[in-house]
Amino acid sequence: ALYMTSNKLAANGIKGLMENLKLSKSLAVLDLRDNYMTDEGAKSLGKEIINIKSLTSLLISSNLINHDGAKAISEGIKGLVSLQQLDLSNNSLKDEGVICLGTSFKNLLSLVRLDISKTDFGENGAEILCSQLKDLTGITTFIASKNNLAEVDKQKLWDVGKVGNFSVTLD
Repeated sequence: ALYMTSNKLAANGIKGLMENLKLSKSLAVLDLRDNYMTDEGAKSLGKEIINIKSLTSLLISSNLINHDGAKAISEGIKGLVSLQQLDLSNNSLKDEGVICLGTSFKNLLSLVRLDISKTDFGENGAEILCSQLKDLTGITTFIASKNNLAEVDKQKLWDVGKVGNFSVTLD
């Protein structure tokens, strides 16, 4: 496990860290919460993380990641079949970022916990989530509180959770 929370790594620090970690064969937890990671840092992360096949938890909440960074991360996590926990909360992903992430979910069959709270997504993001969360047969916890969701979108997400038998937290 590598816990690097609140180290102000920013883009250059993330890039250097990922270049060193790409050869890791046994890293299970990568915790980069609260590190001022921008889209540039997320692109470095996405480019190299695909090589860390042993990763079970990726915690990158409370950074400065927007939809471009989410796109890079979604490409990087597609091959992480052992990933069980993904936390991207408190980033400005918006609908575009959530849609990019949603396209990678079909490959994450080991995912049990997904947190995209405070990512500023709305109707379009909820739509892709409703269609993609169905593929996550092992998921037990989905957290998407404090987003721009209308009641109808919240109901759709709760319904997906009910059918899939997993908990959904939206407020």
